[in-house]
Amino acid sequence: ELVRQDKDINTVVMLGAGPGVFALAILEGVLTRNIKLHVIDNQTCEWLLRHTNHDSRILTYIQDSWEPIYKIENVDLLVVDADHTYKAVKRDIREWQDKSRLIFFHDYLEREGGFNGTEDWQLSGVAQAIDEVLDKEKFELRNHVGISMIYQRV
Repeated sequence: ELVRQDKDINTVVMLGAGPGVFALAILEGVLTRNIKLHVIDNQTCEWLLRHTNHDSRILTYIQDSWEPIYKIENVDLLVVDADHTYKAVKRDIREWQDKSRLIFFHDYLEREGGFNGTEDWQLSGVAQAIDEVLDKEKFELRNHVGISMIYQRV
């Protein structure tokens, strides 16, 4: 929805490939746009590529998400959904925030058993990393979507 509404989103960096569901959601409804989706995962992008029919708008990188990618200087939307640990998200924020206009943090909230759990949702390591590392003078909260947060450069 965010990508469909914001016509200025042309370069998306997605940290963490997963099975491709997030990539499909990003590309849905923007078939005629010349959007580029850079997907970074330290293991494989095989499932993502299968589920997206090797869409030519998707570029994949097999490496750690915090390793610098100097080819990508201006990121319209950064999706942080790789390693959800506090330490890893801190590295992702430090590496990418100065290059990004919008940052979507997945799994800001967590609970034992995930969506099927019965406990209350709690702030995660992702939330702690955002609180400690994201430059609040440059970014403000734009939206809270489910268990995720979207921050926008001011």
